[in-house]
Amino acid sequence: MFQQAFILIISKIEPGSSLRLLMLDVPSPIVVGDSVELTCSFEMDEDQLYSVKWYKSDVEFYRYVPNDWPPGQTLPIPGVKVDVSCIKIDLKNRFLIL
Repeated sequence: MFQQAFILIISKIEPGSSLRLLMLDVPSPIVVGDSVELTCSFEMDEDQLYSVKWYKSDVEFYRYVPNDWPPGQTLPIPGVKVDVSCIKIDLKNRFLIL
């Protein structure tokens, strides 16, 4: 069985600014039970990141909101297990590896 994942990046963007998704790496196809690494890299000019959210089949399973506590939160859904010890976030260089 194969799975799908996608990402949503939300930024407080000022007029004249832009948000660019530079890379989104989601291994395909994904076999149930395999471990995978999901990576996104983005550019936001001088804007501030509001959130990055990962979804599987239209259901959110991970969110990173810098101003929340904790900033990274997993949401339980069947078939997805997030190993929080492996998450890498670098807001200066604008990437998140899940």
